[in-house]
Parts: sequence; structure tokens; C-alpha cells
Amino acid sequence: MNGLFGTSHALDASVSYPATETISHGLRQLVSDVLVLIGGSCFYHIEAEMRYGKELVIRVFEYDVADAIQRRVFRDGKMHLKFPQTRIICWEARSSTPDRAVMSIEFPDGGTYDYSVEIFKFTDYDVGELEARRMILLLPFCLLRL
Repeated sequence: MNGLFGTSHALDASVSYPATETISHGLRQLVSDVLVLIGGSCFYHIEAEMRYGKELVIRVFEYDVADAIQRRVFRDGKMHLKFPQTRIICWEARSSTPDRAVMSIEFPDGGTYDYSVEIFKFTDYDVGELEARRMILLLPFCLLRL
């Protein structure tokens, strides 16, 4: 997690893996790849794909909205939604794969917000770089490069 998100969680921090399955209001099942809660307050979402597609950001946003709604808090007279920190791992990144998946959200009052998710391009890192970032759990995926 530290290598992927640039964080510095202690190695003995508590870690839990909340359910990744959500049922939408339309009774449609949503299943994200990995949700991780570290230290009881830092929430992460990892979505892994073989290749990047333009529609991926919509699906990841949908997962993050569903998760934020499940963890909603009513405070100070209003509802608060807190999104997880999210990364997309792209196993077979190409030169056309962007550094970030971005979707612009326009609100009725004319305000806009860019929902932006960093893409970890696995093919940009060699074994030594993965080890240096302490991402040794990803080393078996180097077989995809053969």
C-alpha cells in the first residue's frame, strides 16, 4: 500500500478488507477489486485491469460512490460522503495509456469537479523498482511480460 499510494503506514498497522460487493438501488450488483482499511481510518480502493479503456473511470467512480454511500456519516446537519483513495493498476499499459483517468462532473449550478484517479502502469517498472518501492507482492505478475 505504501509503495502504490506513497504513504508510510507502519508495518504493524491494523489492516482489514471490507466487502467489495454492493447492491445498487436498481438491484444491480457492483463488485470492485480490492478495498483496504488501514489503521481504522485510511481507506483505499485498488482496481486492476489488463488494459486501460476510456469507460474505466466511470466504473471506478461508480464503485467509489457506492462505497462512500455505505460509509456515509451525518454530521453538522448534513450528510458527508468520504471517497476512498483509489488507484488503477494497468498490467499492460501502452504508450497511449494516460497517467490519470479523469472524468469531469458538472453540477446544475455550473460548478465542475474533476474526478481523477492515478494509473499505476505496471509495465513502466522493472523488478528492482518494484522491490525498491516495497511492492514485492506484484513480482509474480512480472510473468505477464514474458
